[in-house]
Amino acid sequence: MEIRKYAADTDRTACLAIHNALHGPGGDSSFAAFLDSDPTHFWVVDLGQGNLAACGGFDAASGELRWGMVRQDLQRQGLGRYLLLFRLKELGKVPGIVTVRAEVPAAYARFYEKNGMKLASISGEKAEFRMKLQVCSS
Repeated sequence: MEIRKYAADTDRTACLAIHNALHGPGGDSSFAAFLDSDPTHFWVVDLGQGNLAACGGFDAASGELRWGMVRQDLQRQGLGRYLLLFRLKELGKVPGIVTVRAEVPAAYARFYEKNGMKLASISGEKAEFRMKLQVCSS
């Protein structure tokens, strides 16, 4: 298993399949548009030979976590936490980012709370979380 940069030519179909399984086929077309924009800060969790388990990234300008998701059949095995911690580590390398933000479906609120993020607001089916980014130098 490895986390590696998203590659549009090999990973797009698998990432869309993960998204569609979670949100319904053809649901939110903004994810496909996001993938087609050749995202710089987007990674996949590859179980080997292109078998993707998860994907997610962030916006380096705002510190907002984007599109973090784990394949349904692999949830509750620590992959979401693994990917979240990786993204937080990568955000720590971005100059000027001191607060991390995530806007997620309210159904996933417990995951973000368990992983140290603080609920900022809930509006309908969306929950917004924030976390002060603490970078440790080694």
